[in-house]
Amino acid sequence: MRFRWRSLAAALLVLTMSAESNGFLIQTYEGDDGPVGLKWTTDTVRYILSAAGSDDMPSQAAFAAIHAAFEVWTEVPTSRIVFESGGVETGATANRRDRRNVIIFDETGRTLSAPAGSGVIAVTRLNSDIATGAITDADIIYNGRDFTFAIEPVGDQIDLLDVTVHEIGHFFGLNHTPLAGSAVTQPSMNPFYSGTPGAASSLAADDIAGISTLYPTSDHTRSSGTISGIVTDASGDPVFGAHVVAQRVDGSLISTLSGAEHGRESPGTFTLRGLAPGDYTVRIEPFSHGITEENFGGIFTNLATDIQKEFFDNVTEEGLAQVITLPPGALRNLRGIDFVTGLALPGYPSVTSIAHPSNTPDTAGPYRVEIQATDVEQILLTMQIEAGGQIEDLSVPMQPNGAQSYAIEIPGQPVGSQIRYRVAATGTEGLVTYFPGQTTWVDFDVVSLTGAPLAFAVMRSAGAVRIFDTGNDREVSRISVGEDPIQIVSSLDGNRVFVADLTASQVVVVECATFRVIARIPVATAPLDMTISADGTTLYVTNSDVGRLTAIDTQELAVVASWIISESTAGPYGVTTGASGHIYVTNLRADEVIIFDAGRVVDRLQGPTSPRALSRSGDGATIYVSSFNSGLLGRIDDETRAVSTVDLGVQGTFAVLAHPTRDLLFLTAHRDGLLLVLEASSGAIIDQVGVGNDPRGLSLSPDGERLFVTSTSSDEIHVIDTGTTQILGVYQAAGGPRGIAVVESPDVETVIVEDTTQPTTWALSALYPNPFNSEVQFELIAGGPGTAHLFVYNLLGQRVGSVPLMPAVQEGQRLVIRWDGRDHDGQTVATGVYVFVVDTPEGQLMRKGLLMR
Repeated sequence: MRFRWRSLAAALLVLTMSAESNGFLIQTYEGDDGPVGLKWTTDTVRYILSAAGSDDMPSQAAFAAIHAAFEVWTEVPTSRIVFESGGVETGATANRRDRRNVIIFDETGRTLSAPAGSGVIAVTRLNSDIATGAITDADIIYNGRDFTFAIEPVGDQIDLLDVTVHEIGHFFGLNHTPLAGSAVTQPSMNPFYSGTPGAASSLAADDIAGISTLYPTSDHTRSSGTISGIVTDASGDPVFGAHVVAQRVDGSLISTLSGAEHGRESPGTFTLRGLAPGDYTVRIEPFSHGITEENFGGIFTNLATDIQKEFFDNVTEEGLAQVITLPPGALRNLRGIDFVTGLALPGYPSVTSIAHPSNTPDTAGPYRVEIQATDVEQILLTMQIEAGGQIEDLSVPMQPNGAQSYAIEIPGQPVGSQIRYRVAATGTEGLVTYFPGQTTWVDFDVVSLTGAPLAFAVMRSAGAVRIFDTGNDREVSRISVGEDPIQIVSSLDGNRVFVADLTASQVVVVECATFRVIARIPVATAPLDMTISADGTTLYVTNSDVGRLTAIDTQELAVVASWIISESTAGPYGVTTGASGHIYVTNLRADEVIIFDAGRVVDRLQGPTSPRALSRSGDGATIYVSSFNSGLLGRIDDETRAVSTVDLGVQGTFAVLAHPTRDLLFLTAHRDGLLLVLEASSGAIIDQVGVGNDPRGLSLSPDGERLFVTSTSSDEIHVIDTGTTQILGVYQAAGGPRGIAVVESPDVETVIVEDTTQPTTWALSALYPNPFNSEVQFELIAGGPGTAHLFVYNLLGQRVGSVPLMPAVQEGQRLVIRWDGRDHDGQTVATGVYVFVVDTPEGQLMRKGLLMR
């Protein structure tokens, strides 16, 4: 059965769920001798189409979509079941006892008998042998009375292919999946219709695992493995219906419920099936995104829905979880992966991590370790520091840091040091809890950087930010930031990045020089997109489930305002600001862009269909609008508020980003797997670049020469040359990459000064100091003889100053550039962000600086 979300909040949850999720359940009912799973006993199943067809489209169009949906499942290579058409019959009816498997549209409601307004889009009715679970009849019934079906749906129309793929899953024995996903990548067996065409017509890994477990080929049986265990509570009683998830290192997930195979006879046991050899982390977690036990039938009632999320073995963060290796070959069934809910074992102290260091370039330190512990007499931190070939062993008591909190600060260490630690908490009964384990450690390194920009990429399904050094294209650190991180922006000076955590309703602040989380700012429900004000002082955050916009002071790191965007029916989603100072947000379902200022809505503009994301031109005079469900690009004149559109010929666009100094515009076509490169002034397409599956995030390098594109479903980050549109490289980024921000390296100035090699091209150091009060300086390293010139612009694109430079006479010569914060007339300029553009014989170099009077 598939439902349409009825409430606003639920509809938004479907559109903004976590990245790709995989998990399946088999329809299971209580038989005379225990639980019975449903499946066909034949490998070829025929279906019949009712000749009446649908009132919403020609019969041949409807039948073609239904045939295509069956073909989606038939083509799974690891499943042996095949679906065949039995033709079209006049007068065919849905009768569970005739063994004829009829597909029918109910235009009157008499067959389906669903109450008006129930939200039921379609139902699959099964008949099976009560003893064996063998399916003997399956009929699919569409609710044509309450819903309009279409091949290419518009507005509230229902995508016939999507719904049919979902119902066929029930047709051969699958239940609803307990896991959710984004509108584009969610499993086909998710119980809710997302409203996004194509969301269910391509199978996710859980769908494939489900059909392959029920009807496996011999090759699949030989090559896949299992992980099994039991979930109990603190008293040792088994827990029925706990959601168990295995996540592979590539980000793919498989899940089940405890008791799914044996029911109440063995309620706490679980087996995760269909696993490929490799490394996994395993966790238990509650249901999320509107999924409840009401979405499951059969034995799946009175489920454990209130358990706390935890990873094996007894930790709360994925980065601290014990890695479980499923080997290839005969010994590929791992047992004993057991959980006790609540983290604390009976009689033992409870220990959870509050803060732990990640890899960092910071040599000054200190590196703070903080834990929460209950029922303890003593907490001892044991650490090993390896530096310069020497290993130092230390054991230090952790000090109380408030109620049930204990902390210690590890002194700074030189680059190349490797630090690891574990905590031993002794309880009142003398029992000891080890964190993260008695034989495992938490470890981090003090890393060196090349001086090139750093790419901070949000890994949504991993709950982390991965940091890449673009000088050597290597990952240098991974920071756990929250439950459901989704978007990221940097401060204008590049010293901090802000991460929106959709589920935890917080904005996480990371210091770029240390890779340390320095603040977690609570905000209204479901923070999504963000933008920084032109003067750099305010972060605007859309709250996509409650129609709000939040303002955060970027220096104080505190919420200063939260406004209701009245009449917003879905969102707001995208956000940006114009040269006028107005704030623009998108209202996706109403096809409008809302203009907001001084705490009130000042205008509503009809933009392109399903407006999603926003970007401003370098001078703020033009606002660009992507369209989630169409190929239209919207352009808004900030002064006149005139709206124009350009048809890009794709199925939809997600992210949009204007180049700050060139006539270039970039968009991700998420359904087409493309990056679109446009001439911003005309909307003409310059190039289309294939960038993996479901491209979402965009960010430019500080000099504007490189574009970074995240692709969520293929776990990739593509690096594009903005001048040639050529792909320079691809980062593998497991974990569902979404937002991305690229900033100057905190070590860039040091690296340039200490570098004894001669550069072969012109290069620009970081600004110093930044922010600055009166004067700022930086170095230009010449790539050869020639003359350069500095121009200074404000964020409106207006030139406020210029500095002619002495000609360089040789390659490698260093020219010190200073600007005193004055314009052409010698007047001091106002507080704000300024763009420094240096014209060289080889092109332009760019830096940004924040002037604070």
